[in-house]
Amino acid sequence: RSNAPGQPYRVLNLPRTLEDNYLALHGIEELSASAMHGNHLLTHDNFVGRHDATPALLTNRATRNLMNADFLVAPQQFNDAGITLVGQSQGLYLYRNDEALPRAAVFYQYEVEPDSNATLAKLREPSFPYRSRLLLDQPLSSLPPTDSSAAPINFTPARVVEWDVDRFVVEYTADRDGILWLSENYYPHWQAIDESGQTVPIYRADYTFRAVEAKA
Repeated sequence: RSNAPGQPYRVLNLPRTLEDNYLALHGIEELSASAMHGNHLLTHDNFVGRHDATPALLTNRATRNLMNADFLVAPQQFNDAGITLVGQSQGLYLYRNDEALPRAAVFYQYEVEPDSNATLAKLREPSFPYRSRLLLDQPLSSLPPTDSSAAPINFTPARVVEWDVDRFVVEYTADRDGILWLSENYYPHWQAIDESGQTVPIYRADYTFRAVEAKA
């Protein structure tokens, strides 16, 4: 069972387990340190460290959690915080990642970091509060950046009610203005439309993801 039943999620296929794209052939969204996928961009490669000697997707908790990796398939047992063994078959182990972020969430705090390399470095720092604070490359029009001394406010899960390769419909409830974040690649030709039918700007968040302003 995923962390958010009825919602999209991803499975991290660790090296030396299943053949790349095996899960995708069965309709399961797959993450891999080596495989291509249907919405493959250089920013995604850099975020997961696909071309690095040690990919962040395999070693950095924030990376896999932001990528909505609800489950991991591993070739052997291992212990890590937030990981629960839920199944074993034919020499493979299935773990649930209890710390994975949902596919969509409302955040209430952010910092502005225009330098993409600095953004990536910050997100990989163990001390960075990625569960409460986004990194945007520009300020929002109606919500000021968060003071560095502010107490953290954790995200509120949102609900993806429709999803396809070219369409996402998301519902949320929030009692204050915030930022609706989607664990999908940012690309400038995407368009966002609010409940009134108005087009709203899409911001690049946490190096490779999409975000829009979210009114209370």
